[in-house]
Amino acid sequence: MDEAPGGTHINDLEATCMTIIFSFLDGRECSIAGVVDKHWHQVSTDELLWRQYMKETWDQDEPIGPAWARLPSYRAAYIAWHVAFPDETQRGYLRRAARAWRSIKTWLFQNLPEAEASLQPGASAEAVAAVEEELRSPLPPALKAIYMLHDGQALRHDSELDARQKVPGAAEMLTAVKQRDAAFAAEREARRAAAAGEAAAPPRPDAPTRGPHASLFWGIFGGYSFYDHLVVTRMLPLKRAVFWTRFLRDRGQLSGDQGASSLIVAASFNFHKIFLADLKDGSISVVTGRQTLMPAVPAFVAAPAPAAAATAASGNTMAAAAAGLEDARMSGGGEPAGAEEAGSSGAGGSGSSGAGTAGGAAAAGAGAASASSSSSKASDASAGQQDGVLRWFEEYGRRLDQGWYEVAALDEDFPSKAICLFPLQPPGMRVAVTRGVCVRATTLYAPEASIPGTRNLFTYSIRFSLLTPDDQVEHWPPTAGKARVLPSAQLMARHWVIRDGAGAMVDEIRGEAVIGKYPLLAAGGPEFVYQSCTHQPGPAGSMEGDFKFVEGSIQAPSGSEWDVECPRFDLAIPDFIF
Repeated sequence: MDEAPGGTHINDLEATCMTIIFSFLDGRECSIAGVVDKHWHQVSTDELLWRQYMKETWDQDEPIGPAWARLPSYRAAYIAWHVAFPDETQRGYLRRAARAWRSIKTWLFQNLPEAEASLQPGASAEAVAAVEEELRSPLPPALKAIYMLHDGQALRHDSELDARQKVPGAAEMLTAVKQRDAAFAAEREARRAAAAGEAAAPPRPDAPTRGPHASLFWGIFGGYSFYDHLVVTRMLPLKRAVFWTRFLRDRGQLSGDQGASSLIVAASFNFHKIFLADLKDGSISVVTGRQTLMPAVPAFVAAPAPAAAATAASGNTMAAAAAGLEDARMSGGGEPAGAEEAGSSGAGGSGSSGAGTAGGAAAAGAGAASASSSSSKASDASAGQQDGVLRWFEEYGRRLDQGWYEVAALDEDFPSKAICLFPLQPPGMRVAVTRGVCVRATTLYAPEASIPGTRNLFTYSIRFSLLTPDDQVEHWPPTAGKARVLPSAQLMARHWVIRDGAGAMVDEIRGEAVIGKYPLLAAGGPEFVYQSCTHQPGPAGSMEGDFKFVEGSIQAPSGSEWDVECPRFDLAIPDFIF
């Protein structure tokens, strides 16, 4: 390499300066540059660079590969993703799908690990091609991206159902699921015993004492229950999706057009609730009670272009690159143990010849990988492009991240827990406190039980609790005189006012108890929760009311009766339906 005037050579720059220069390249260009000589190769294997490339290209903060296993280095993870997904046009969708999957899997692992364990490995390119051939239609790229990272759920109840219907491969799947569930139970018992300092109990067959198998409740898209209506939605594997789409179409549960141009991607265990992905435009809809389709995701609205000044201010300047790399070095987060060795081995060996050492990296990085900047642009370009199902999927991951949902028993007759879709965050939940009694009200639209334009059914969940003595004092209204702390209170009656979208009252209901019960609340004690439902012809309305309580109990009152407010909550068909 020729020297610059004055005898200065680029390799005379400090390693930090070289790393900053390389940070303006993308992964492919970095791999090619690493072939030039030994010095450049050493710079090109810096884990801080590959950490940056992983974030830019795949939005991954950790060296996680496409099979969701942690790899020894960011460079190895980057190459693994590019080798697994060589189609550059697919990477924008894959980046978004991977980010959403990460949110969902993290939440499931922390809150419902049985559901996380039920996720299958991603569908291979060959498996996707076989399904497309069977459907005689290509899968929309957004839907394909979701399935290439996880091919749905394998649940014991579903496998037993499929085996009875003679779904191809169901018997083998059932055997594998039983083995997986047994291993999962044994591992959980071992962890429990280790934490308690005990010997692990011997494994025993899963024999529920009543009701359906627990896996009914492990659908990753959650569910709800009111009266005898119970739905918990799971993600169907591709082969299972094809079978049940045809099965239900042949039996009239789906119209011919729906079955021909759509694919069931998610459904409740009893197929009372069904989500269909459109194979032509990539949208997702839910089947209503009249077997018509209702969009489950709003139409795409492009975000306004950023101002030129803001774009310039956020540009990747040399100073910003230097500061970012220095911060990463100070944090120590960019160099996991063994990263240097792993990076070298990933490049094809750590020999002394520059060109020979980096040859493997050039082949894997340059041949299999596209530019990071191109992938970032593809990610932006994928927005609104046949991506309705992916936007629906991303929104669900966002809601899990933001604490919208909890894991709870959906039905008192069955102890198994599921993701409860009654939202815990505003605007989905409304809260009011009256003399120490807290009422939390939330509602859901039930499309599977609705007939749009005639009868829209909404289910609502009401939670009562009596605050702790300190909280009762804090929430006591200033105009009510001296605060009185209630050790207990009991509900006596209910009063509801239902309004239409214009605010006009369409119904008023008065009666004793709630669902036949008179909950007795203790200060600081657990909530009493119940679900019920209502319906209206229009797409929007509201509901409000109050509950009559008595101090002490109905049998032994210790004070007066009073009305506890239930805040107004909306009865409206939402933009996103889960």
